Amino acid sequence: FSFDKFKKEYPQFRWAYNEENDKLTLLEGSYVLNKDLIIPKINGFGIDAGVNILIAENKSVLSYSPVEIMGTEEKPVIVKALDGNKPFGTFAILGEGSKTKSVISWLDLSGGSEKWINGVYFSGQLSIYHMNVEMDNALVHGSHSDDGLNIKYSNVLISNSKFYASSADQVDLDFVTGVIKNSEFKGIGEGIGGDNLDLSGSKVLVKNNKFSDSIDKGVSIG
Repeated sequence: FSFDKFKKEYPQFRWAYNEENDKLTLLEGSYVLNKDLIIPKINGFGIDAGVNILIAENKSVLSYSPVEIMGTEEKPVIVKALDGNKPFGTFAILGEGSKTKSVISWLDLSGGSEKWINGVYFSGQLSIYHMNVEMDNALVHGSHSDDGLNIKYSNVLISNSKFYASSADQVDLDFVTGVIKNSEFKGIGEGIGGDNLDLSGSKVLVKNNKFSDSIDKGVSIG
């Protein structure tokens, strides 16, 4: 990984790189992403509290590194479409198995869709594959894709989060284990839509959640 080369590739962002622990951080600020942002395989990719990213139509973020989104209640991390009528592609994290974990706190993500990137299809506006996940106080909403949030082959802990107003499934979990608690799932209430929570091949404790306005099923266990 060449940090100097990476900075030249994405000059509109403010970066910090710690060579000792091989971790890259996107510093607080407002940014526009007009081409795919690819984070290579390093020890970690952090996003500071107060980061606001507007993503152009069909453009995406793909991290091959564990991601730490460090939002706070006062300064959430906001990721949304640059143009509300033109969805971005996906915010995706692709790991290599159970040894890695991403932590997501106080993220507000909306206005995305789905995309093929580097030979992988990501079906959710937020897609996390082969990467353990802890998610707390997240808002994932207004997706134009099959899934608002799609997680595959992972251990998950989702708490105190809200998933709503996406065009099909609010959350789709495939081949995961874990806990989903103290969260809310709300569909679009009319027309064509999907499940609030779709589980396939998974072993999940679903506790103290609220489900409403699903077009298909509140919870689908396939």
